[in-house]
Amino acid sequence: DRQVFLARAKILWLELFTKLYQELSNIRNMSSKKDEIFLDFTNEKFAKFIDDYKWLESEKKDFDIGLMKALEEIPGLMNYWDYQGKFVKECEIKYR
Repeated sequence: DRQVFLARAKILWLELFTKLYQELSNIRNMSSKKDEIFLDFTNEKFAKFIDDYKWLESEKKDFDIGLMKALEEIPGLMNYWDYQGKFVKECEIKYR
């Protein structure tokens, strides 16, 4: 059902990006660029991350796991949280 899909996608989006937005908000000198940088992460960097993850997992399982399945698995991956943390650190260094 479309409504269930959209509700789950919204919950996943909040789970995946709320912490990032809060951490970017704590970087003092980047307030005017925060939204632009956040959108760059969600639309560019995360899009590549999820695409690579979906492809690798599909290859391992020998079938396409689908985007929603890949999205549902991402919050449980330490690799993703490390990737996000590295991005925040890079922003902290850049906007000191």
